[in-house]
Amino acid sequence: MIRFWLLKILSIFNHRLLFPATSFLAWINGYSLAFIGSVYGVARLSIVSAKNCKIIHRAHQGLFSKQLLILGTGPSASSISADYVKSFDHIILLNHAVSMVPFLLNIGFAKSQISFFCADRKRILEVSSPLKKANLEPSKSIFFPDFPYSIFNFDLNLIPALLIGGWKKWNAKYIGPYAQQGWQLSFNEIPILKEDVKASFDRFMSGETLRPPYVPYTVAFSCILFFSLYRPRTVHLLGCDFSGDFQAYPVNEIFDLIASWLVDYDIQLLNDS
Repeated sequence: MIRFWLLKILSIFNHRLLFPATSFLAWINGYSLAFIGSVYGVARLSIVSAKNCKIIHRAHQGLFSKQLLILGTGPSASSISADYVKSFDHIILLNHAVSMVPFLLNIGFAKSQISFFCADRKRILEVSSPLKKANLEPSKSIFFPDFPYSIFNFDLNLIPALLIGGWKKWNAKYIGPYAQQGWQLSFNEIPILKEDVKASFDRFMSGETLRPPYVPYTVAFSCILFFSLYRPRTVHLLGCDFSGDFQAYPVNEIFDLIASWLVDYDIQLLNDS
């Protein structure tokens, strides 16, 4: 209801008869909309995240000492074999990999052995239709947005996934091409604030906080840290090819860093991509 009336009010100020698209006022209005939408998004995350995390945690308690596969849609996943997949106890599908649900069911997986994870506001809209068709258990479909504005920007009731929020503070940096998209989970050090993220990960693993760590560059990183909470024996990645555009970022360095953290919890992290 709050979102409905905010959109009504903002639509009046966004009308082109009042603010032509090329005017300075339209530019200011875009920033104002992003700011208000971000405030709404953060507020909603604060309210629903703890409740949803409890639901998700209860649904995944059976993953202790299991073998997990985090499956993306990179080139390495194009030749996936049934025998390889069957060696795992639970599959986590990233973004468009949700289209693999029929394949998994056909080779003998139950829906209770499949989870979905997304951290991108654009991807969640792109996959909303196949996610609905997959009809996974609601407690095993997870949306962890990197922009709180995305929570305001579209109706999350249309997306069959539980919303969660991360530990990292939202930073409002209204500079550059992404300013009108609102606040973002941003980091000031390359590749990441290692000690800061590690400390938050340890708090998450100890149960001190329900808020999972967020790590940039690829959804796989936040997914790894989130599912590590359930103390699986191994976590494998396939279709998470750290190549192409990823070569511009220190992705392999972050992967190795996370793998070293998981050793402390007797979890082995491997990339089969």
